[in-house]
Amino acid sequence: MAAEKLDWVLVQSYGNDAIGAVGFIGNKAVCVTAFHDDWDANKDGTVKGAEFFLSKMPFLSLEGKNVVEVARQGQYQQDILKRDAGFSNMATKLYLNFARGLVLDGIYTVYFSRAVKMQARGAAKMIGGGTVKEFAIRKGYEKAVKEVFNAATAR
Repeated sequence: MAAEKLDWVLVQSYGNDAIGAVGFIGNKAVCVTAFHDDWDANKDGTVKGAEFFLSKMPFLSLEGKNVVEVARQGQYQQDILKRDAGFSNMATKLYLNFARGLVLDGIYTVYFSRAVKMQARGAAKMIGGGTVKEFAIRKGYEKAVKEVFNAATAR
């Protein structure tokens, strides 16, 4: 059985710049790709300055933001909707999943993060062993709690 060819349709931003593409097999949308990094706010092709600084913030996760933007823009393009009328539903689901992740990150940051850091600091001091060891213990504790939170919220 021969594999079907993947056909791409460009997605335009509000201007005339292509921001990504939707991949089709036959008349079914099967993938969405973005041409820019999630942290490239001005879409100039590089992440520098304030964009780079913000990308290092642990409380802000924008992974997948541009793919969602491409899908949301694509759901208004007639050449995409003519091929797959259900693409609009797929774009909405991508958006809602992305928003859910932001909400969960916010809940963790506001309600858990500070208390976890205080507990980790206390545990590291009790175990002791120097600054480097205490730092490793603290970061390991924080990461473990974040992973438990993510698993509990099915992320």
